[in-house]
Amino acid sequence: MKGIRDVLQDEGLDVRSLFSHAGLDMSQLGNPEMRYPTEQVSRLWNLAVQRSRNAMLGIARSRCASVANFDVVGYAMMSCSNLLASLECLVRYMRVVSEAASLVLRPEAGRYSIELTLFGGELAVPRQRSEFSLLTLLSFLRWISGRPIAPLVVEFSYPEPAHPQPYQDAFRSPVRFNADANRLVLSEPDLSVPLPTHHPALEQFHAQFASQCLARLDNHRISRKVGELIAQKLQGWEPRREEIARLLCLGDRTLRRRLEEEGTTFQKILDDTRRDLARHYFALQRYSAGEVAYMLGFTDQGTLFRASRRWFGVSPKQYQARCCAQ
Repeated sequence: MKGIRDVLQDEGLDVRSLFSHAGLDMSQLGNPEMRYPTEQVSRLWNLAVQRSRNAMLGIARSRCASVANFDVVGYAMMSCSNLLASLECLVRYMRVVSEAASLVLRPEAGRYSIELTLFGGELAVPRQRSEFSLLTLLSFLRWISGRPIAPLVVEFSYPEPAHPQPYQDAFRSPVRFNADANRLVLSEPDLSVPLPTHHPALEQFHAQFASQCLARLDNHRISRKVGELIAQKLQGWEPRREEIARLLCLGDRTLRRRLEEEGTTFQKILDDTRRDLARHYFALQRYSAGEVAYMLGFTDQGTLFRASRRWFGVSPKQYQARCCAQ
């Protein structure tokens, strides 16, 4: 997001106005753990293209990307032995940089492809966003290696524009369109050259710090937030996914996708939350089955009875007796 801000400023655009109209808080740019909704980032790009009247905004300026674009992961990449190790590091810690993107590094005959996927949520990802991301990555690789790395080819998944030459100028390589993915293809020799900033001790230190950042993000996983909201709302009704998505300021499809990325579903979290709360309520020995059913959002005691059988293998009354005997 800092890199996007810099590009828009270089183009003479009113960045504060653009961020505001896209629903983005610029004051949070200094917070490394801040996450902007992916739909609003796409909206920012659409507004910027509209106001600048420049469809090439994503590659308007081949900036020299700095470590600030990648934060702690950038320092870890700089400390690696070569660019291949740097890319492997980036893939490993990509969620620290962005949770709306994924990178896949694939070895091929004498070369490696770096495939980028951006998650747009309920809005289509503007092509400028993909172009900016790949060019930023390539610029950073050039910067940390101190070499004019030229991809063997750059590929984009959308149709060829009317004027493709600016793409070849920006990436300094052949550019293909209508591909099956957005990717850079780099030669194995380019990726094998030792980095001048390689430092084994710092590499280990920065990797540990990046791992800690990743752990903190895991503590803020969307599934955890969903479970917390469900627990708050389970009083006489069953929360709907659409309602929880609204409380999280997400679209329903975005919430579903993000839960899928974490290997779960809204229904599973709902069931797990009910089970954990039922275990707690039964252990307290102060609520009737009807009261527990209400607090879990069930419509009747029969539904609670069937759920208890599924969760604990016994009826609510039998489970309460078991808790009392312990």
